[in-house]
Amino acid sequence: MSPEYAGRHQHQTVWQSVRNELLLLSEELNIKNLDKEIYNFTKTEEKQASQAIQKVTGIGNASS
Repeated sequence: MSPEYAGRHQHQTVWQSVRNELLLLSEELNIKNLDKEIYNFTKTEEKQASQAIQKVTGIGNASS
């Protein structure tokens, strides 16, 4: 394998890794944005109930 080809191949591999990581981050951001949109359309009573359940159980207390 020529040094030129090896350099190009390594460059492509790095960019593929970067692209894959960006896609994963993009999916994570889309999920967080969807969660926020759903929360914004939730009724006040449902928000209060959800917060009470989270307080008691500790489920869903991850910071976003």
